[in-house]
Amino acid sequence: MNISKEFLMEAVGLSLLVALILIGMQMFHKTIKITTLLQNNQEESITQLEEYDLVKYEDLLLDGMTVLGYIKKVVGEHQLPVIVEEKQKKFSVTERAEFGLLRDVESEKYIYPYALYKCKVIRDENDVITEINLVREQEGD
Repeated sequence: MNISKEFLMEAVGLSLLVALILIGMQMFHKTIKITTLLQNNQEESITQLEEYDLVKYEDLLLDGMTVLGYIKKVVGEHQLPVIVEEKQKKFSVTERAEFGLLRDVESEKYIYPYALYKCKVIRDENDVITEINLVREQEGD
C-alpha cells in the first residue's frame, strides 16, 4: 500500500511537471508572436516617420517658394529626383548643382515663386518612393 501511494504521488508530480512545461511552451510561443508583431509595427512606424518629409505635401497645392524648399529637401537629403511639369515644359532636378537654376529667371528650370504646384509622390511596386512630381496647376497672383 505504501509503494502504490508513493507511485501515485510521483505520477501526479510528473503530470504536474509535464503540464507546467506545456503551459510554459505555449506562453513562449505567444510571446514570440506578440514580439514579432510589435517589431513589425515598430518598423512600419519608423518607415512612416522617415518618409514624412517626402509625403507631407502629397496631393496639396504648394506655392513656388515652398516648392523650392521642398525640392532642396528631397534632392539634397533624400537623393530622389524631382520632376517639375510646367504648362509647356517638363524638367527634372536630380542634384544640388541645379538649385541655382531654380531661382534664375533666365533658366529653363525657373520656378515662379507665386505659381501653385500640386505634389505627387511616385512609388514603385514595392511601395518605395522613387520620385516626386510637381505639376503646375495655376498662376499665382
